[in-house]
Amino acid sequence: MITRRRAFWACRAAFLVACLLSSQFIAREPSGADLLPGREAEIVHGLAADIWRSRNQMAEAAGRRQLLSNAIEAKTNVDLLSRLVLGRHWRSLKPADRDEYRALFSKVVIGGLAGRLDILLDELDGPLEQHFAIKSSGAVGKRDVLVRSEVVAADGQSLSVDWRLRRLESGPVIIDLIVEGISLLVSQRAEFAAVVERGQIVGLLQTLRRRAGAGGS
Repeated sequence: MITRRRAFWACRAAFLVACLLSSQFIAREPSGADLLPGREAEIVHGLAADIWRSRNQMAEAAGRRQLLSNAIEAKTNVDLLSRLVLGRHWRSLKPADRDEYRALFSKVVIGGLAGRLDILLDELDGPLEQHFAIKSSGAVGKRDVLVRSEVVAADGQSLSVDWRLRRLESGPVIIDLIVEGISLLVSQRAEFAAVVERGQIVGLLQTLRRRAGAGGS
């Protein structure tokens, strides 16, 4: 029987980062036999550790959420992710609007994840290493690596979480999360495409401005 928590995580693909991190985790040392040579597993490990530390670094909610946003953005190429999400519609953006779109994407998508993550993390405590494990890592295409992990939630439910990283000249960066087969990148792209279809690219910018003004919700 599918629990309410599992159904929530499976359906809310736009909040995959928050759902993942709400399960209180920190990465154990990955098994070297299972991982490709490279820094991808270390990136995932570092993000887990940074986010968990963020909860205790500031008492005020807005400050904690900013720390969480910073931790996510430090391991994610937000510029690349924002363009991948927009897909072919990126070409529809006027050059003068692209910087605004990137900033709005960061505030709405990454900021929204951080806000929900903060709420969920507030309910959790305990030994984090019991809730997260990297299972394997392997190449996907010519430039990407998929780091597979398992998250065990507070209710004992086990979820598969895959992290897709792209190898750039500056190093590997996270470009997608797949929770129980649901991709953040694909889901967010579908949401944005639906908005563009209704109101063109101008409508998307208006929607993002409105959501940014409402705190990213």
